[in-house]
Amino acid sequence: MSDLLIELHELRRGMNQALRIAKERGMDLAEKEATYKVAKGKIVLCERENKTPVSVINDIVLGDPVISTLRKERDIAKVLYINAQEAINVRKLELRIVEAQLGREWHATT
Repeated sequence: MSDLLIELHELRRGMNQALRIAKERGMDLAEKEATYKVAKGKIVLCERENKTPVSVINDIVLGDPVISTLRKERDIAKVLYINAQEAINVRKLELRIVEAQLGREWHATT
């Protein structure tokens, strides 16, 4: 039973670390999303001032090297955030499994 308690403690520590990582990645995603949207908005505004037809503005903006780089960075941040959320779900499952094992051992000894 002491091995399971040690494992439970390690899993809880891992869960706390996964939560910290998810928070950091979530904040990074928010920052990258904001940077992307502000830059995109500026270029859209410039294109409108240049009387570019509205039907092609989006294509022009998305083809801009700076915007495409910012969009890629935002997408990478999103994938990393989703990955961190999945790591939390895995830790939760591992914790439930060990807690169930502890419960079975506890009832077996009483």
